Amino acid sequence: MYVKEVPVPPEHATTLLDRVTFADCYEVAPVSKDHLTDLYWNIFTHSPAWITNLMALRNRIARRFGLKAAAPDEGNSTAPCPAPNDVQVGQRLGMFQVIKMADNLLVTGEDDSHLDFRIALSRTKDNRLRVTTVVQTKNTLGRVYMFVIKPFHKLIARTMITNALKAGRL
Repeated sequence: MYVKEVPVPPEHATTLLDRVTFADCYEVAPVSKDHLTDLYWNIFTHSPAWITNLMALRNRIARRFGLKAAAPDEGNSTAPCPAPNDVQVGQRLGMFQVIKMADNLLVTGEDDSHLDFRIALSRTKDNRLRVTTVVQTKNTLGRVYMFVIKPFHKLIARTMITNALKAGRL
């Protein structure tokens, strides 16, 4: 099993945001039959130290520009994952707000002054897990932000999924 970059599912590129200016998708197969909230938790709340440090730097810089910044511990959690029935649209799951939930789809994200983004976890019929990120930039700051962040995003996304896979959390 390994993580590979795949084309963004068309339905994610056209329905998660009004206008997509950046999108990527990573896939791993096969994955456990766990609920998508568990898989999400197992990927996004176990950051290695170097990612935690990069996010802390990002948050310090973001605050200076009046952008949203995560709480210091939102990328790592020793708390258990909330039960799937306890997770509701509008509440936070790890760092991000739950936007949409369906049987084979969990969407989280945030809206900010410079960009909006969505992270979609979806399960295919053959039990592959896809982690899709879509971004809609809103202004020059958003475009500059994405230019700077994009290489880090790709490395971080692949690393977080790979780490969860290697640790047996998927």
